[in-house]
Amino acid sequence: MVDPYFLFLTLTAICYILYRQTKLKKIKYRQSDIHKVIKNMLEPKSLNHPSRPSQSEKHAEKHNVRVIFVDGKAYWVNNNTFYCADVNNGDVDTESAMPIDVYSLDKVGINKLLFILDKLGDGSNNDSGSSGDQRL
Repeated sequence: MVDPYFLFLTLTAICYILYRQTKLKKIKYRQSDIHKVIKNMLEPKSLNHPSRPSQSEKHAEKHNVRVIFVDGKAYWVNNNTFYCADVNNGDVDTESAMPIDVYSLDKVGINKLLFILDKLGDGSNNDSGSSGDQRL
C-alpha cells in the first residue's frame, strides 16, 4: 500500500505545477513596444520634425556676409545696400568698397546685378522662396 504522506505530497506537487503553468502572467509594455505597433498607422510627416537652426547657425547668419566674386570685383549685400569692391590677390579691398547706384545702371548692368543677387541668395532659407533656393 502507498504511504498516505507520500500520496499527499505527490498530489500537492502536481497541483502546484498545474497551477503555476495555467496562471496568467501580467503583460507589461514599454513605450518603444507601443511605438513599434502603431508607427505604421501614423502619417510619415508626423514623425519627421523640421530641424530648427542651431545657435551656431543663427550666429553665423547674423555676423557673416556672403560675398560673390565676378569679373575681378566682389559684391555683397549689407543692411539692404548692395556693395562692390575691387579684389587684390583673392582678398577684398575694403577701402575701395562703395554702394552701387542702381538708378544709374543700364539694362545689362541691372541684369548682371540681378544675377549676382540670385547667386548670393542661393541656399539661404530666408530668401522668400526665390527661384535660386536650391533646397526647395
